[in-house]
Amino acid sequence: MTPVENHQWERVQLSEEDRIAGQHLSTTEINQVLQARIINSLLEPKDPDLPPISSGRDGRASLEMIHGAWESHRLGQRAPFPLKDRSHPLLRWQSSVS
Repeated sequence: MTPVENHQWERVQLSEEDRIAGQHLSTTEINQVLQARIINSLLEPKDPDLPPISSGRDGRASLEMIHGAWESHRLGQRAPFPLKDRSHPLLRWQSSVS
């Protein structure tokens, strides 16, 4: 949150689906809940006209950004997008130092 003059927090009501009231979940359990929501939005959408929470395209773009961060670190400079070399940057890095 950026500082705003006289900012006041506002209570936000979550839908029952998004509420995990009174539960203390482990990281694994939280991940399972979130992954189940993503899968359900793909397989059984509440509104078929709306896009899923996270599509395959979103996943591919996220993975490319992660690979781009590793590639940038490996090169010691910015990595251009889209990545030209689609092989795994950590495997390339490992083979260059072994």
